[in-house]
This record gives sequence, C-alpha cells and structure tokens, in this order.
Amino acid sequence: MKFTAYNLFMADLSKKGLDYAAEHCSSLGFDSVELLDFCGTAPSTLKERFSAAEMRNTLEKYDFKVACFSSYANILCEDREYFDREIRRQIDYAAAIGSPHFHHTVIPGLKMYEGMPSYDDVFEEVAERTESIAKYCQERGINCLYEPQGLYFNGKEGLGRLLNRLSETCPNVGMCADLGNSIDVDCDPVGVMETLGNLAKHVHIKDYLVSDESLGLRGEIRSPAGKYLNEVLPGKGVLRLGECLRILKTKGYDGPIALEYLGDDETMKNSMEYVRKLWEEYNYEQN
Repeated sequence: MKFTAYNLFMADLSKKGLDYAAEHCSSLGFDSVELLDFCGTAPSTLKERFSAAEMRNTLEKYDFKVACFSSYANILCEDREYFDREIRRQIDYAAAIGSPHFHHTVIPGLKMYEGMPSYDDVFEEVAERTESIAKYCQERGINCLYEPQGLYFNGKEGLGRLLNRLSETCPNVGMCADLGNSIDVDCDPVGVMETLGNLAKHVHIKDYLVSDESLGLRGEIRSPAGKYLNEVLPGKGVLRLGECLRILKTKGYDGPIALEYLGDDETMKNSMEYVRKLWEEYNYEQN
C-alpha cells in the first residue's frame, strides 16, 4: 500500500520550504502528498508562495504525485462572491499540479450555539452550491470529494444525504473517507464506511481518545453528547481502524492512505508500519 504525507508535508512546507518538505517526506517513505488551503475560514496560504509550475516541478523531482488537494472551507461564509472566486482558483491550482481529486469541507464548525440553523435549513443551499463546485471540478477533469466533517454533513445520514443528492448530477463526486471525523458527532466510523465506503476515492486516518472528563489538552474538542475528544495516534484511541480498512478494501478501495497528524520521523514510520500491518492482515485472512 502507499501513503500520503498530509499535515507533515504542510508543516514542513510552511516552516522550511518546498524542497525540504518534499525531500523529508520522501526520505520517510511517503509516495505522495496532499496539499491544504483555506477558503472562507482563513486566508489562503498557497496562493502567493508557490506557483503551480514550481509545485509540480519540485514534486516531480522527488518522484512524488499529488494524491489530493484539500480546502478547509465554509461554503456559507459571509462573502459568498469571494468564496466562489477563491474555490475555483483553488480547483484550477489543483488541476494544474496534477491532483486527481479536489476535496473541500462544507460547514466545518463543531461548536453548537443558540439559534443555529437546522440541517434542513441549510441543506438546499449547500446542495446547490456544492453541485456548482463539483461541476466546475468536472470541467477541470478532477473528482470532487466530501468527507464526514463538522456538525451538519457528518455521519452516514448527514453526509450520505448530500452525496446521494450530488451523485444524481455529478458523476465525479466521491468521498474522502476520513476514518475519525465521525467520532466528533458520536457516530461509529465503521457504520459510515459500511454505508458510504463504496464512494471512497481518498482516505484520511486519525484516531481519538474519548473520555467523560476533560483532559485539559491542547486541541481538545467536545462532541454533541458531551464526550471529550483528544486526537491520538492510530491504535491509541477508539477507532476500529482494522475494521474500517477491511470494509474499504472489500468495497474496492486501493488508493493511498493519508496520515492526518503530525509526529517525529520515528512516529511517522511506525504509524505507516502499523497501518500496513492491519491492511496486510486482511489479505492474510482472505488467503
């Protein structure tokens, strides 16, 4: 199996530049990279720093492919005209660097607040706007992916309804199978993969420690059911990773796995070995 450097590549890119990021991730055994930008949630980080030609040429020098271009986006941000321009610019960039997939979040917030609209209140507008984005991706020859994410479009029902709607008109729509985000809304990722795994075109791995009381750690979030969630390395939390991988494999997934967390070199190598072992254990069971 092959692995995609995601948060590690972006951290290296931000701190030490493109050549270092590509060389470092290559030395650890990654086969591809995933880029991240922002749209309607924070200022763009890639627009001014690296041209598409520079990005593509440097990655090719290290025999890297781009597995996916992701955008942490809020489709219902206040400046909709800016959002539409920026998201299309990012899609153009993704196509120019040879990414087969463009993945963007929809409404990424996890914090509930008084008077927040219901799922049904936002669904029609989100469906129309995401359809427009997916069709633009189709024009540029790439897939448009959506992951279980945020409070609204998460879990097998929340995300499934949107994907089912989009698939009626956009054959290039698929799922970025994030094997952790559904825990954010107290939903078992195994059920999400069983229901939607046939749509998976890219995979993110993260795991969570779930507790009834706060651990006071940086980045801690709280689920709608009041559970405290802290991100940990695969195998250290509640995610049934082996079962998720088994389901994806039975549904035909054979693409790369993106490690969506940071760690030192030894941690990243050990994580790849751990995931590879789980993947190969399924092969052994089938033979």
